[in-house]
Amino acid sequence: MSIKSTGKLKKESLVQLKGNWGIAILVSFIAILFTDGVFYLSNINEFKEIIADPFYYKSIADDNVGTTALFKIGLLIKLLIGGCITSGLYKFFLNILRKNNPKVENILSGFKFFGKNFLIQLVIYIFTFLWSIVIYIPATIILLIIVASNRGGFYTLDMPSLASSIAIVLIMIILIIAAYILIYIAVARYEMAFFIANDNPELTCMECVGASKEMMDGNCVRYFLLNLTFIGWEILSILTLGLGYLWLRPYKYAVKADFYMNLKDEDISSGDIMFKDKDSHLEESPLIKEEFKEI
Repeated sequence: MSIKSTGKLKKESLVQLKGNWGIAILVSFIAILFTDGVFYLSNINEFKEIIADPFYYKSIADDNVGTTALFKIGLLIKLLIGGCITSGLYKFFLNILRKNNPKVENILSGFKFFGKNFLIQLVIYIFTFLWSIVIYIPATIILLIIVASNRGGFYTLDMPSLASSIAIVLIMIILIIAAYILIYIAVARYEMAFFIANDNPELTCMECVGASKEMMDGNCVRYFLLNLTFIGWEILSILTLGLGYLWLRPYKYAVKADFYMNLKDEDISSGDIMFKDKDSHLEESPLIKEEFKEI
């Protein structure tokens, strides 16, 4: 089994979604309501405050209690059930691609392994935070050095200084974007954890995360580039005031599921069947030392 191209992954996903768009949109929408519904209520509440009071942000110190409470509740809900919903969502899209009778109830299947899915999400959050620190701290130091070296140039209007300031701003923007891309690629190694948990319920949380890291070895940049191809659809979805996401989210989930299945088939065809021997698969837990040993 060969590695599929980005075009082939997207084409296959669209073919499998044909006849399943309605239920795929519904399941994706339900997932958003479960994990981000309260956040949206918080944003709506804040928007109403801005409309009612044009000087809302001038009194930001007098924080809106209702908005803050909704935000905290939303954060707690996402932390508690986000992993289960993600697991159920991935199971649904795996069922679509495998033609295995996808059902709306699949969205709740992750609650059967509540503890494991909660821990997988928590571990991914922790690793994302750690990678952010590892990458952003050096980037911030470099930015401060650049700004300090041209401190006088920002306050003068002569052409050489102005050109230098513009160049430095551009360098800062490029550095910030580069840092984001590096974090995205670093965190991409955990993207398959919930798929692996679905296909291998006997594995523990850390085994699923570690298996994802193995599966994504050498494929993180490819995964980033795959997601980059959706940027046009992302812009279009924003321009349609979010309506485009009703179709974009199922499309992206289906492509992600196909990406996972392709990697899994490639591992099997190459003889690297990572789940053949559960006990021999992961001996690197805890993973934090392993994750950052090369840094």
